[in-house]
Order: sequence, then C-alpha cells, then structure tokens
Amino acid sequence: MEDNSDNDSDIEYDAYSSDENDAIDGYRQITKLWTRVQNADEHEYPHEVREFVEDMGPIDPPDANSDPIEYFNMFAVPETGSSLTEILVQETNRYARQYFEKEGYASTPCSRSNEWKDTNLDEMSAFIGLYLAMGIVKKPSIESYWNTSDKTYLYNTHGFSSVMTRNRFQLIMKFLHCNNNNTHIPRGQEGHDPCHKFRPVLDLFNQTFKMRYNAARDLTIDESMVGFKGRHDIVQYLPAKKAHRWGAKFFVLAESDTGYAISLKLYSGRQGNEDRSTNGLGYDVCMALIQPFLGKNHHLIVDNYYTSPTLCDALFDRGTYMTGTVRVYRRGMPSSFKGIRLKKGEMEIRQSGSTMALAYGDRKTVTFLSTMASPR
Repeated sequence: MEDNSDNDSDIEYDAYSSDENDAIDGYRQITKLWTRVQNADEHEYPHEVREFVEDMGPIDPPDANSDPIEYFNMFAVPETGSSLTEILVQETNRYARQYFEKEGYASTPCSRSNEWKDTNLDEMSAFIGLYLAMGIVKKPSIESYWNTSDKTYLYNTHGFSSVMTRNRFQLIMKFLHCNNNNTHIPRGQEGHDPCHKFRPVLDLFNQTFKMRYNAARDLTIDESMVGFKGRHDIVQYLPAKKAHRWGAKFFVLAESDTGYAISLKLYSGRQGNEDRSTNGLGYDVCMALIQPFLGKNHHLIVDNYYTSPTLCDALFDRGTYMTGTVRVYRRGMPSSFKGIRLKKGEMEIRQSGSTMALAYGDRKTVTFLSTMASPR
C-alpha cells in the first residue's frame, strides 16, 4: 500500500494492523499508522517496560564435585516417564525381535546378527558412554577404537575394549532404535509424524531442558543443523551452513547470554494437504516455541527471518517483548523504509503503538523492530 502522506509528513500508513475481533489470531490487513520520531534522544515508549522477576539458572543441580554421569542424568532422566536409557533398551530389543521375525528373513551362518542377545540398562549406558567418548577422541573409523596393534601403539585406546567388544558395540548400533516401527504412519496419511523415528527422545529432552533450568529474561530463536546424510524426509541441504550442509534442521529456543537450549522444534516442511501459514513459518515457529514463557515479561531476540510487525504485536499482547532485525518489505512495515538509504550514523525512527521501527545507516542500511529497545 502506498504512503498516503507527503514525504515531509510525520504520519504514514501501511497495510496492516491488529483487531481483537479478527478471526485469524486477532490480526488482519487493515491500515497501520506509523508516526515519525524526530529526536531519538527524546524518544519515550508509550508503554512501561515491565520488570522481569522470574527465578533464573539451574534447578537443583548436582554438587560441583559430582561425577559426569550426574550431570548427564539431569537431562536423560525425567521426573515422570522413561529415561533415555530405558527408551533405547526397550526399542532396541523390540526392533531386534521384529528384525528376526520379519517375513523372508534368512540367517546366514557367519552373520554377526546371530550373536544378538537382548541388551540391558547397564550395557546401554556403557554404549552411550563409548559413543560420547568418540566425539572427544577422533579416529578415522569405528573399528580403529578397538585397534591394539603394535603399529598403532602410540594412539591405541585400550579403554574401549575394556568396556565392550567391538562386535557387540557394532551389533547394538545395528539394532539401535528410539521408537516402535509398527506405529509409524506413512507419509501423506493423516497423523504422519516426520519425527517418529526419534519422537520419544525429542520429547524427553524438550521436557528435561525446561524442567532443569529457569530461563533468564533474554531469549532467542535460531536454526541449528544436525548433520545427517541418510535417506529421510527430514534431510535438508543448506549450502550456507559451514559445519553441516546436509542434515535435519531444528528451530531452537535458547537463552541469549548462555546459549542454553530450552526447546527444539524440527523443520519438516509442509505435510500433505496442510494449509499454508497465514502469518508465515517464522511467526508460527516463534509462537510455538515461546508459548510456555508468555506472560512473564521475557524479551525475545531474533533475526530477520522471524521478525515482523505481526509477531511484535502478538507477543506484546501476550506479555512478551521482542527485538529483531527485519526485512523492509515485511507486511506492515513503514512504507518510507522501502528503498531507504542512509549515511553511516544516520537513523530514521517510526513508532506505531507498542512497536518501534528503526532504520540505521552502517555499511548498509539495517532495519529493526522492537517493543523494548531504545534507539539510543
């Protein structure tokens, strides 16, 4: 929508605003009024920024001298339900039975699978420990961790063979599972879950991450790639990601200061006949992840993939502040910001209700939205 005012006017419009009577989450496309702020030093918010008074930090952490397993169990053992080890033991044994009972299975005499016997909690704990150790001690192959040849004496890892044989470790890896394959709903059918293979583990960590830590005021949401090149619907290719270009993409709600991950949401694309989001994927992701923290005066900080006037208004109405860089062509942005060019150090400020829009000249013009931060 074109600006309805002259360039020198202090008031401009754009095609967006909020209306409590609207059927789409309280927001629709009508005229949004932006007022120009002439002096940044004198700018005052039209609302009071409420104080954040929630508790912060770890909840009942182990003593400083505790063994590492105690810290691991903080997140692997929930207050209710199965622990991570219990899930892996149950589903790994279940999958092994399904493997041997499936139609057409024919054992070969030399197959390592013939040596399978059900695993237990102690053995699975040892398996997890060895797997984590492989992330610290880097070697070219799994077999090399059990190499005891005199030629490799200087970098042999005798601890691995003292815990578990190589064949047993690889056999557990072959049958390792997190969920029951028989409950999987095929893609395209109602109720299909792209995360089915690891849904119990994802739900477990989303529960314990919040249960063991009180988040500070400032939160952030961003993407994180889990490297994986296997064949699965969830695999994404993001060439801009240097660490992992192939893998599963997660949206992560984290504490800004520490980077502590509070909640994870897998990006799985649109499923079947699922309708396109009314307010965009970024809006939906933020509202889903921040839901347990609404109404507590948290401050969400995001990049321009998520930021929009729609999200600012929705969060503010739910007792949550927001600051983020924003794309000037987002629906609801001040029309004068589209194509604006500022010299280094110059700024243009607009205010609309609880939301401030700021364009700042640096190496290029950067635009922000905030319901909390000051232009100063």
